[in-house]
Amino acid sequence: MLVSYIRRPIRQSIEDFQALGFKDQVLDKLLYGNAARLSGLGGSLESTPAL
Repeated sequence: MLVSYIRRPIRQSIEDFQALGFKDQVLDKLLYGNAARLSGLGGSLESTPAL
């Protein structure tokens, strides 16, 4: 089975999120919290500690 997906440099994605003007707390939830939750490392977003 062939799976295709869009490849994009992670640095570019992070810079794009930062350019949107979100507060640091929101960026932590978007960039760290979602990844931790999806990978099973952080539980829910509400329990994810701020960096």
